[in-house]
Amino acid sequence: MNRGNLIQSPSAVRPHVVLLGAGASLDAFPEGDESGRRLPLMDNLVDVVGLEPLIETAAAELDNERNLEKTYSKLAATSKYGDLMKDIEKRIDAYFSSLRIPKQATKYDFLLLSLREKDAIFTFNWDPFLFDAYARNAHIASLPQIFFLHGNVRIGICSDHPEVWGKRGGLCSICSNSLEDVPLLYPIENKDYSSHRYIRGSWEAARYLFAEAFVLTIFGYSAPVSDADAVDLLRSGWMERSDRKIEHVEIVDVVSSSVLYERWRGFTPTGHLKPIRSIWDSWIMMHPRRSVEGLMRPVYYGEPSETFPLVQSETLHRVHEQILEIAEWEPEDE
Repeated sequence: MNRGNLIQSPSAVRPHVVLLGAGASLDAFPEGDESGRRLPLMDNLVDVVGLEPLIETAAAELDNERNLEKTYSKLAATSKYGDLMKDIEKRIDAYFSSLRIPKQATKYDFLLLSLREKDAIFTFNWDPFLFDAYARNAHIASLPQIFFLHGNVRIGICSDHPEVWGKRGGLCSICSNSLEDVPLLYPIENKDYSSHRYIRGSWEAARYLFAEAFVLTIFGYSAPVSDADAVDLLRSGWMERSDRKIEHVEIVDVVSSSVLYERWRGFTPTGHLKPIRSIWDSWIMMHPRRSVEGLMRPVYYGEPSETFPLVQSETLHRVHEQILEIAEWEPEDE
């Protein structure tokens, strides 16, 4: 199918679901935030966020461990470090809250604008960039639903109307109460995904939308040991609808294809996995706002779909102009 037909004939097709890990934010913001503040991973978070003075008090039991996932799990294994863990959590929250999205267009802007309201992005990340990119693009066209599976430093919910969420410190659109912070889930095994209403609702949405999805894109998520239960929950949702004989999974990661096939084989029983090294090569970016339509044609009919990637401009206004040329063909009530 040529690009004109794809753009001008959007269909009410199944969702494209995206799962983001820390590697996605690092890839999208390699120079850090607007002021150059770095985005940490678990292996360097202690140094980047400045946790060393805090964890020194437990150095004897941590055996010089620098990985936050392992450090935090060791602290959580004993009750005597409760106050220390709270101090670590406050320091992490403060650092991520201080980050500001760069003014130029980023990969997160392209990602959000290249999906539609039927689609969804689920993220494990604490950083505010997905939320901030959503906020500055929401007036341009319908955007995908976004969910923060481990909480996020930007969001809050209404205690009386938990279905209402928005920016921390904002007001509920129903009762005007201040939105309460959503807690962050920290890297220990057996996380409690039901203890907070927003997080519980996000995981319920994940199970439903993973089941409905035709395409799953996993971007920069390594499925760490501390998330084993989470991965099982997502896999059970993905496999709930069918045995996935025609649906596809694409993985955006820099590790080898053999590692990715082994890591995600539970999601690809029929081997329909596409490893790619850049989000620019994804179905989303090759067929902006038409990714599922662009894949369905070759899957069902064996006919190729013409690609029409956006021009990779750093000027957000230019990106908006390109998206509007595609979005104008979409029904308002989609």
